[in-house]
Amino acid sequence: MTLEQSDATSAIEEAERIIRGDIRAPSIEAFSADALAAIRGDRTLRTSSSTGESINDLRDARFLIKFIGNSDDSVVESEPSLRTQLAVIKNDIFLPRSSYLTFDQQLEMLAELDISTRARIPGVKVILSRIATYTTLICRDTAFYDIMDPRPKGIRSTTKLGQDGITIDSASLEHGIHIAKRPLQEKSMGLYIVPLIVPESLKIG
Repeated sequence: MTLEQSDATSAIEEAERIIRGDIRAPSIEAFSADALAAIRGDRTLRTSSSTGESINDLRDARFLIKFIGNSDDSVVESEPSLRTQLAVIKNDIFLPRSSYLTFDQQLEMLAELDISTRARIPGVKVILSRIATYTTLICRDTAFYDIMDPRPKGIRSTTKLGQDGITIDSASLEHGIHIAKRPLQEKSMGLYIVPLIVPESLKIG
């Protein structure tokens, strides 16, 4: 095992301990007891967490992250991920039937999911997040990564540069994470949204 692999493995192991609740990540927004009980009782969901790392932080930790085309931008690289507990769809993080839609159409699907989720789980909301949050989840949560790796699916984020959105086009052990810039009104068969269930109290700047 190389030094880079050792560093990455240690970071992943620590993230998994945070997810299991063995240790508490510093200053992250937590689910209420009722919300967490409801999420853990729902067989369609699994918990995870995002701890505020940026793409620059992840690169410093030896994760391979590449920008496709001219999407490399210092604002994107330094933008922090959310600091929060969260939950995602178990087994398949991607929202079904959310590909080949514009970003506005995907947001309409998200709004419907938010209403139905709030009705059955107290004290939560459903959001999309910035590119750093999804990148952090892929790097730090092995279950999240395992879902991404074998599938030709991309993730649309809320991070924007002008009229374009920043997306994760692919993630694999061999080639790392590929990030690209795509028009928000582009319809792509492989570009999905990944809803995140977070505490209702989470402030999103």
